[in-house]
Amino acid sequence: MGGRGGRRQADARFLHEGLGSIRQWRDFPAKVAAATGCRALVYDRYGYGQSEVLAEPRRTVRFMHDEALHALLNCWHRWASAIRC
Repeated sequence: MGGRGGRRQADARFLHEGLGSIRQWRDFPAKVAAATGCRALVYDRYGYGQSEVLAEPRRTVRFMHDEALHALLNCWHRWASAIRC
C-alpha cells in the first residue's frame, strides 16, 4: 500500500497486554489505520482471546517474552508475505 507522497507507510502492530485480548482494542486499530494509511496487524497472544487454546498444562515465566520474540515475529512474516504486492 502506498503512503503519503508515494512512499510505503510503516505497518502498525497491536499487541494486547499480558492478561487481555484484542477485544479490548475495539475499533482503535481500524481508526489508526484509516488515519495514517498504515496496514494494521491485531494479534491475540497464544492462549488468550480468540487464539488457540493452550496445549501445555503450564507455561514458564518467560512465556510472554518468548511469545513476543518468536511467535509474533513468525506471525508477522507470514502475514507480510501473504499480502505483499
